[in-house]
Amino acid sequence: MFEYGRVVEGDHAAVVAFGSFFNWQLQMHRFLVPGLLTVGTLPSTRAAIEWASSADGHQLIGERMALAESTYDIVPGTGSETRRPDNYGQCVWGPSGSHKYDFAITKDNKDSDGETSRTECFANVFEAGKALAYPFPRSSYHYDTDPNHAITEDSLDKPHISLDIEFDVSKNNGASVVDTQYFDFENFETNAASILYRSTGHSAGRYKYNLKAYDFEGVDSKDCSTCLSVTDMYRPTGVKGSCQNAYKDGFTKANVDELKYQVDKLVEYRQKADNNKCSDDRCDALGLVRTNFFGVESERDSKADTKVDDALQSWKSCLSDALTDAEWAKLTTSVFATSPSSPSVFTCARSCKYDVTLKEFYTPYSCATDYGVEGQDRRQCAGDATQFCNFTQTVTAKASDLVSKVQVALKPSPVKPPIADPKTVFPGSTYDAPSTTSKELHFDVTCDNNAPEFATYCTSQLQVKVSDLFQLEATLNTDNDAVKALLVNRSTTTANPIVFWRVKNTLAGTWQEISSATGDLKDSKAVLTFPQFKSELIFEAYTACGKVGDSITWTIYVHRTEVVHIDDWWYSMWDCGAAGKCNVEHTDFRVCKFKFDPQCDTYLSMLNPSDAKNIPIDPLTNDAYKVCEYKDENKNKKTCSEGCWWHYASCDTASSEEACTNRIREEGSRFVYCGKDGAHAPQVIEQETLAMQMLLQDTLSTTAAPVSTTAAPSPVEVRIKWQFYGMTCSWKYQNSKAAAPFLSTALLGTAQPAFNKEVAIKMQNVDVTEVTVSCDFFFKSNAAAADVKPTKRSRSKTVLIQNCDHPRWNAERPTDQGRYIKDTCDVVSWYSEITGLKPRQPAPFQACKGALVYPSDPSIEDGKATTIYVETNSTGLTCCNPKAPTTVAPFTCQTLPGSTSIGLCTDSKDPNIYYTRSVKFFGESMADAAQSYARELLVAGGLLAAVAVVAAVSAKKTSAAGVDLDDAYMQLLA
Repeated sequence: MFEYGRVVEGDHAAVVAFGSFFNWQLQMHRFLVPGLLTVGTLPSTRAAIEWASSADGHQLIGERMALAESTYDIVPGTGSETRRPDNYGQCVWGPSGSHKYDFAITKDNKDSDGETSRTECFANVFEAGKALAYPFPRSSYHYDTDPNHAITEDSLDKPHISLDIEFDVSKNNGASVVDTQYFDFENFETNAASILYRSTGHSAGRYKYNLKAYDFEGVDSKDCSTCLSVTDMYRPTGVKGSCQNAYKDGFTKANVDELKYQVDKLVEYRQKADNNKCSDDRCDALGLVRTNFFGVESERDSKADTKVDDALQSWKSCLSDALTDAEWAKLTTSVFATSPSSPSVFTCARSCKYDVTLKEFYTPYSCATDYGVEGQDRRQCAGDATQFCNFTQTVTAKASDLVSKVQVALKPSPVKPPIADPKTVFPGSTYDAPSTTSKELHFDVTCDNNAPEFATYCTSQLQVKVSDLFQLEATLNTDNDAVKALLVNRSTTTANPIVFWRVKNTLAGTWQEISSATGDLKDSKAVLTFPQFKSELIFEAYTACGKVGDSITWTIYVHRTEVVHIDDWWYSMWDCGAAGKCNVEHTDFRVCKFKFDPQCDTYLSMLNPSDAKNIPIDPLTNDAYKVCEYKDENKNKKTCSEGCWWHYASCDTASSEEACTNRIREEGSRFVYCGKDGAHAPQVIEQETLAMQMLLQDTLSTTAAPVSTTAAPSPVEVRIKWQFYGMTCSWKYQNSKAAAPFLSTALLGTAQPAFNKEVAIKMQNVDVTEVTVSCDFFFKSNAAAADVKPTKRSRSKTVLIQNCDHPRWNAERPTDQGRYIKDTCDVVSWYSEITGLKPRQPAPFQACKGALVYPSDPSIEDGKATTIYVETNSTGLTCCNPKAPTTVAPFTCQTLPGSTSIGLCTDSKDPNIYYTRSVKFFGESMADAAQSYARELLVAGGLLAAVAVVAAVSAKKTSAAGVDLDDAYMQLLA
């Protein structure tokens, strides 16, 4: 059975079969059915016209039977024509007989080639058994058997069928179009289904059909009307690509291109979507929401008004588009604006959210009476619920995507130059030269322990700005085409506008921002200081998208210099015998040895001192020893009382205060006379000693908290070493008007030769002769440039000479009365020159060979005499002798026993004895006594060369003649 607009399953096949069969019966036997014709005796008859539907055979039979019973009469003829009343029923369209059918297109019909044909948007609904199976026009005359009834517009007076079709295919209920067509009975009865189908516009719309059958003289049938509405309910469908959200880590061309492929497929999904040919325009719902690198989301950009074949290029470039002004502003804003310790960085992720829903416009046409307001758009936009594809693509931009390289480079000419060649300055070290590769800088701050800031490494001497040493460099990742595309509208060719730096000194531990404008600390009042031996400058570069690469660490070494006394070395070079200030026995001079050995301990310790504490520490109080405190032989702390104290090591209680004062004058300030219970005058500290800059290596102690329970030990400080560049020395008597230079090695550089020089120094006619030897020493820092002049430091030593012999009689030579000395030698022995017309002739027992120091004049008035220093040849000077021959042995220049170079005038015939006396007067003991000074020289010299401490040895010795020898002090130096 049929209902409005649809076929109810189950009855359809039976109805169609019966309708077709009955249609055939009607055609074959229409004239056999009672009532089709009325026959009478009237003068004429007229055919009656009715509509016979193939839709319902039972209804048709019923009507025919009723006609037979009521109208099949034989009527007597009359003289006038008659027209029977039109008692035929209304026509019937289709099985339902509803006279209307609302058809919905729900599939895409394909023709034999698989292509959609517009003529097949919907099937022929007018065929027998279909929803609007057409009604057959009927006439009492068999027009369909008469081939002579062709109808044209100029023959409408003949029997025919008229077809009026009102088309409404507008979108806004506009005026309908009516089309009228004419057909003869035979053609229409045979081909009506095709005629109606072909006459219908094959597109969605509403079609109203009105059929009317005409006989001769315009006799017509009742109107036979129906309505067909066609609504497109088939929606576009397409083959989707991936509709999954996609994420890529790293803003690279490869990642962007891979994501673009998904967008290409999305655009293709829209462009290539299938639809039927009866469809209206597409009204796809599609849009794009952009989220920039810093999380700011845009309004949805709808593209619904774009044509279906639009390539949507802006979608395909969404991820790779150039930076917006907002993004650029964020990228070029310092990440340290809030705090250098907490950079404000982002997870830079650019997102594009795409959505496409396939839709089309359609007009819901209907055969309903109320069909809307004319002029109002009736279209609706709809799509299949499954035909959509939405996804979000996200790609992150890491700092390394934007910036390929950062480095903190050492400037070619730093404002604060570091040590250029540390391996030369610190031989044997593994230090590297300053370079961007080594990231290691060494500085000489010329800081010694006299400086108030010594403990903090003289930070005022090394205060640097970042730009004094470094230039900060950042390189754009120009190999990354995706990044190049981001910056296409920006004028910069470097990464500087988007890279921000901070620096931290390990000691301070506080991050400080570096100004991108100046390359220095943003706090213009701040500078970098290094208050310890080894510091680390840690640089970090950031973009708004995070940290660029690893931290860059530069190691900074600050090398101090140390004030170190050179006194130990200076005094160790001298050996004036163990007889205090006494002269060589029986002579008028004193011998001092001056020795320079570049391998001796005191010299090497001066240039390479250790950090061993030279002041003992009391283990009970943990306090350093004070002056006049010392360790005894049992290592116990004692206080020196009424004795000559030497540098925490000894206390000579046998020494008088005067003798100790003389030691201080001759041997240096490490001697102090300590009164009762250790009372003492302040130590004498020479200013030259305090100013001396030398190398000292020590272990840096620190009070900083360890970074962990197993903190690495502090680095061993390596300070700058010095090299010895020679000396110049001179002698000068206390009252002399000029000094006598005697040694200069300053032009030899570091190639200083060893020497061992003995000097015989003549007494003057005073109780105690004072002769001062002064030396200028030259040192040069290993860190100094080649053109820097050596540093000069000076030392002096006073030699005291006293006649320790008793007056005596010339008993050995009673006959000459010694007059030749007074009359002969009183002039020649004072000649100052040793060559020329008047060469100096030493008197008996005066020095005659070797290095000699003597005044030019016997006067002791200030400024009267000058100091003479000469060195004789190996044979020495000619000694002064009587002018006339004598019976006694002459005085000749012979080597002083125990000396290697000094000679004196003696008449001894024994090379081991220079002063003899008659046995009959003095006995054998005198020869022994004469050799006492030689023994002192030998013993003292050996001890001085062998030991590294100072010991005070006191000995009172009395000769056989009753001569007291002064306290003999032997200095034992390292």
